[in-house]
Amino acid sequence: MHRAASWLGTGSKPNIGDTRLRLAVLGSGGAAMAAALTAVEHARRSRSSSEARFKHEHSLWVRMNDGSEREMPFDCCLIATGARPAVPSIPGLESTPYWTSTEALASDTIPKRLAVIGSSLVAAEFAQAFARLGSKVTMLARGTLFSREDPDIGEALTTVFRSEGIEVLGHREASHVVYADGEFRLIAGHAELRTDRLLIAASLGQGQDERIL
Repeated sequence: MHRAASWLGTGSKPNIGDTRLRLAVLGSGGAAMAAALTAVEHARRSRSSSEARFKHEHSLWVRMNDGSEREMPFDCCLIATGARPAVPSIPGLESTPYWTSTEALASDTIPKRLAVIGSSLVAAEFAQAFARLGSKVTMLARGTLFSREDPDIGEALTTVFRSEGIEVLGHREASHVVYADGEFRLIAGHAELRTDRLLIAASLGQGQDERIL
């Protein structure tokens, strides 16, 4: 966002006749909204719900809601489509009403028991948030918390979580998931975990929409 703000300042800029930078923002999530709000402080903003594809390095073909197309020139293009949850391939999972971060944020109830599959920052944030809201939380991590980012911090965080009542099961993977009678059953090695809600927070994948080509 700091770089976007610097792009949007006034002054002498190449290929701009009126000193205002033409910035195209591709996306509809939080990052895109933040960029658009930054832009509106510096320049006139136009918004369209549409599909877009690159014509060349400084122009987009944009399909409008009414079906018409228009060319939209720009000096800089910020792709801010964000990320979407990645769902691991676990037998039985697809047929269950599991949560991703999207459903967890939209929920208006706090489950009595919550299992979280993942060891990333997103998994840790949701685990602690629901625990503090009253859920009995169990985390299943393939390795250790933050094993890809910073294992030392992950180890310290594990100690904190356990002191807060969050059960952290390291080096544990679910091999099968079953949902019946309002309850999840996770098979992990020789152990079985039962929970009311299952949150998949293993990782985030690319968020580029197929409408942006």
